Amino acid sequence: MNEFNPKRNFSRSFDRGQKKPDSNMQKKGKSSSLTWKPARTQPLNIRMMTTKEGVSERVLHEQPCKIIEKCNYCPNLDLPYKTQLLQKTNELKQSIHSENPEYQKIIIKDCIASEDRFGYRHQIKLIISEHYSNDPVSPKRWVDIGLYNQSFNSVVDIGRCPVQTSLANDIAAFFRTGIRLHNLSIYTPKNREGLIHSLVIRTTHSTRQAQVIINITKDESQLLKPIARELAEKIMNIQGVFAQVVQPQHGDDNRNIKVTKLVGQEEIEEQYSELSIKYSSSTYLPPNPRIYNKIFHRILELADLSGRESILELNSGAGELSCLLAASARNVTAIDASENAVQDANKNARLNSIKNIGFYHGKVSDKLNELISNQIIKNCEVIILNSREEKLNNISLKNIVSLEPKVLFYLSSSSNDIIKMAKEVDGVGYKIVFIEPYDTFPGTDRVLSLCFIQKK
Repeated sequence: MNEFNPKRNFSRSFDRGQKKPDSNMQKKGKSSSLTWKPARTQPLNIRMMTTKEGVSERVLHEQPCKIIEKCNYCPNLDLPYKTQLLQKTNELKQSIHSENPEYQKIIIKDCIASEDRFGYRHQIKLIISEHYSNDPVSPKRWVDIGLYNQSFNSVVDIGRCPVQTSLANDIAAFFRTGIRLHNLSIYTPKNREGLIHSLVIRTTHSTRQAQVIINITKDESQLLKPIARELAEKIMNIQGVFAQVVQPQHGDDNRNIKVTKLVGQEEIEEQYSELSIKYSSSTYLPPNPRIYNKIFHRILELADLSGRESILELNSGAGELSCLLAASARNVTAIDASENAVQDANKNARLNSIKNIGFYHGKVSDKLNELISNQIIKNCEVIILNSREEKLNNISLKNIVSLEPKVLFYLSSSSNDIIKMAKEVDGVGYKIVFIEPYDTFPGTDRVLSLCFIQKK
């Protein structure tokens, strides 16, 4: 059930400022007229959208978010959901089919809807900023927690964001107050000073657990312990609060940086049907777990396993998909570049009593070549190329097809990468049969596409 449900009132009502008719005036033959006015509603806007048949039509759109234009993270959130799905399908078709006449043969299916249109995002990174009033005597301090808008060159405070879970919104609101109460300094790019840079909130759908990672610019995590304890005490769903020293000028490239636990437990737990999967604070967490669960089971369905197949997954993360497939296969081999992810994956295999699976850590292309050279991997009937987090730029498809796969699954959120993959598989005797896009981020232009690849 959606956590956020915008309502629109089209009823007409009495003007609240209208006085009641005076009975004495009515007796004298005078009357006070009542006027009907529309109830105050948010303005309706009209956009020109292109239908599946290529015809432009006017589409009304609602306003579930007050800062949709200023934030600009979910520019299509105000459109009817069916219109969003249609638009995503059409954009993917146009991008793929216009690249090469041969790609017209690739079937692109309709975008699969997310179960949640609002409250679907279970992991988000929020930038923290501050500004002061103009009072020279006692300037008031405001703390903004939200997303950076390049057009405004500032952080937009998102308040209670409709696409985040209510738990994440509660955590962000409490943290905003805690920064002021504990007088914690905030990093500003202009002065390059301050301690706190950003906040990462990770929540699970099935267990309603949360992890909080406070990104700081210098190793002074001891200053955060009071606010971390208060967070964990006030919001019982929080399993652990962590601090991580980052280099802001390097953007999001802070992988494999040491994370310090301030309070609580190391992991949170998510359920994918019959599987229990635990995530440490550094391991990739699917931002929309319900749609990812649907993707995982779709791969299981299309693989049509008999129990005799060997399976290979590249960029396996915490092992969700590998563990799901292992129950119906002879064995599974999985590779990931993150050491923390491989450690979590091995724990998850033991947690679910899965023994026919092997997880390997290393640069994906190098580790794959090593496993093939050492004949640890010989033949694989099913191979999953997962670029949902890290692109597979240096993977040799010649090495992959040497394993004689019957079917390849390629997961990507980039149409350009799909086009590149279509060219590469064509050169080694395979083809993309169809593409199924999944709406992992409603309100945005992003989809995660599942490509079904077979031998020509």
